[in-house]
Amino acid sequence: MHLARTVAMLLLIVLTALPGARADTLVTDISADRVAISSIFTGAELLLYGTIDRDPSITGPRSRNDIVVILRGPTEELVVREKERTAGIWINRRAVQFAAVPSFYFLASTRRLEDIGEVAELRAREIGIRYLRMRPKRNTSPGTATAAGLDETAAGNLNRYRAAVIRNKTRDGLYREIEGANDEGVRFRGGSLFRAKLTIPANVPVGNHTAEVHLMRDGKIISTATKNIFIHKTGIERGIYQFAHRQPFLYGIAAVLIALLAGWIASAVFREG
Repeated sequence: MHLARTVAMLLLIVLTALPGARADTLVTDISADRVAISSIFTGAELLLYGTIDRDPSITGPRSRNDIVVILRGPTEELVVREKERTAGIWINRRAVQFAAVPSFYFLASTRRLEDIGEVAELRAREIGIRYLRMRPKRNTSPGTATAAGLDETAAGNLNRYRAAVIRNKTRDGLYREIEGANDEGVRFRGGSLFRAKLTIPANVPVGNHTAEVHLMRDGKIISTATKNIFIHKTGIERGIYQFAHRQPFLYGIAAVLIALLAGWIASAVFREG
């Protein structure tokens, strides 16, 4: 037993000392790890910066380095409904409920994703909006999603629902991609230094967001660094938000009473006028 452990330790030391056994790593930081949303919040812009800590044991020319930065919001359950025109009236016919859909997704990369990463690698790590895995939670109507997965006739339908999610999120500014080095995305500042602007819209969902930084080379991910960003409401907005989520029934009653009071006051004012 002791001999086996000794051999294993010696083998580990030898492998670590071999050229190329180690790999380049990322060292990153972000300008702020908390974002407060108030009544005058119009969005924010965070600066993520870092450097590539090169392995000194690797000599000779290296392939081109590329950086991909992703900011993901907390996941949410999302229902997508399809409307059909029946007797001149648009009504909801089919629906798919997705589980664990990113509520917010921002990506910036030094080049086009397909130019810097293999599709299998991008799909496995959900790098790119088009590679997000959106799985149905349960069977909501015939011909869409099944409890065990998808049947042959459902695959095409499900892709349409996924496209609808992406289209709506993009329209609302919650999904965005910036591919290629420019002032709005990610770019290198010298050989190893890089920086990226993370644009946060005014309607960003609150909660824990994760910033992922991937170093890619020859189509593969060499190193990954992550940073957490907490986005929260402040002031009276925070009190209302917490009340609505902790006491939804009472919040609903209060909203109805306030609406009735506002209507009564408006009616009285116009009647006197």
